[in-house]
Amino acid sequence: MPQPTASDVHVNRPLTNVMIAWSLRPGAFAFNTVFPMVPVMKQSDKYFVWDRKDAHRDQAAERGPGGKAPVTVRRLSTDQYQCTVYSIAEAIDDQVRANQDAPLNLDRSASRNVGDKIMLRFERKWATNFFVTGVWTGSTTGTDLVGGVDFTQFAAPATGSPTTVIREQIFHLAKLNVRPEEMTLTLGPDVFRVFLDHDDFLNRLSDNEPQILNQQRIATILGIRQVVVPMLGFNPDNETEPGAFSSPNTNEFVFNDSMLLSWAPTAPSITDPSAGYTFWWRGLTGGNNGMRILRYRDEPHTDMIEGEGTLDPKATAPELGVFFSDCLA
Repeated sequence: MPQPTASDVHVNRPLTNVMIAWSLRPGAFAFNTVFPMVPVMKQSDKYFVWDRKDAHRDQAAERGPGGKAPVTVRRLSTDQYQCTVYSIAEAIDDQVRANQDAPLNLDRSASRNVGDKIMLRFERKWATNFFVTGVWTGSTTGTDLVGGVDFTQFAAPATGSPTTVIREQIFHLAKLNVRPEEMTLTLGPDVFRVFLDHDDFLNRLSDNEPQILNQQRIATILGIRQVVVPMLGFNPDNETEPGAFSSPNTNEFVFNDSMLLSWAPTAPSITDPSAGYTFWWRGLTGGNNGMRILRYRDEPHTDMIEGEGTLDPKATAPELGVFFSDCLA
């Protein structure tokens, strides 16, 4: 008499404790780490700017009995931010939702997906505005520093001297009366990879500590507050239809082989300058750093899960930033 086979006694079903799901796991983002986030109530507004040159002039003079103090003059101007609104939505059909198997939760995964896409847009916008040439004027030359032209490009284990190159700019920025221990160095992931194996840093570790570098140890060696490495990858191929890729599906980093040295306060300030601010429109999105998730009905049979975000990453004191491009040999 025939016996049941393995396929007779078991019907394949989706596992409830395993699913292959992709999301953003970059560690630190740059857009909400390097410069303070500034919540604003209107999409655009102005802010006051005191002239730096006036503030740093030595104008006090001796005054004898009955004399008058010299009068200083400070120039005041305004600048403006403009928050851009970004959005992306995912549709969930009623029939599809009703027929889903565990562990699928289409509403929850759609919320995460559109939220990730807003953060990716934020990060790429930040990189476009800040991590490029032609923005910063704080270097010893007043312009961007280019590897192979202004300094020897870096390669592990011993090509170039990153500590010497960076420290020269740290102390140059300090002439603007900002403290080195409050500065931030933002590194493209490939630059960070080279630094991890570079003798210029490794030889400065003491014998009684692990001979392994990380972001904090590099910051300590340089004498600055923090090193930020935004290791966010993205797919540069924007398909028009699912599966219709026109080129290989290969991720690349948002941030290139460059560095940005900058000074900013830890929070928005009316008494200190800041190399940059990231303005976000709280009047539209409420909390959560300029992001919100919306759910609304697209009649007759579909729910839309929409991610919405607003921001304007703006260089507010370009003289407090030094950009190093093409750093690697």
